[in-house]
Amino acid sequence: MSVEYPLVSLRKTSRLAPPRRSTSPSCPLQRPSKRLSSAQSYFELMRMMGKEHAQQLATEETLRQTQARLDATAGQQNSASAPASNPMVIAKPQTFDGTRDTASKAFIGQIGLHAVTYPKQFPTNTSKVVFAPYMDKAFNGEPVVLNEFLNDFRSSFFDHNHRHRAKVALQPPPDRNRPLPARPQGEHTACDEQC
Repeated sequence: MSVEYPLVSLRKTSRLAPPRRSTSPSCPLQRPSKRLSSAQSYFELMRMMGKEHAQQLATEETLRQTQARLDATAGQQNSASAPASNPMVIAKPQTFDGTRDTASKAFIGQIGLHAVTYPKQFPTNTSKVVFAPYMDKAFNGEPVVLNEFLNDFRSSFFDHNHRHRAKVALQPPPDRNRPLPARPQGEHTACDEQC
């Protein structure tokens, strides 16, 4: 319940003329003011802040409930998907025929892909070397590492001269304007004998 008080005009008046008094309803002394007093504005502000606080609490509670439902749903999905096996199926690597370059690179790629796709089947480096021709190391108790196998395989079947070929390819072409080196005396070429 609010009570409105009339607002008194504080206009400057001239000393020469007395202030005018009007009997019209627009006069501030006769009609109730639409402005609120400071106490009323304070109470209005407190009421609005109370509403905002109640809305904030309701929103936070809704957020907590939604998060709880999402957590429960995620827990059910995780427990339901745990016993499922790996949906990705990859064919076993094809038998290696001993050829070099492309076939050997494809074979190494297939071995790596198979070991990465099925990590439960290959938990240790020793079990990752199932395709190695020297499995007797594993039976003798010697440690077998997948990287050793891959390095040995690469050294056996990949191109060994790639570094030399790269150097030759990067050499500058011979300079055609440079004179030929002088030949020692007594050395004859086929052209010299015919000329």
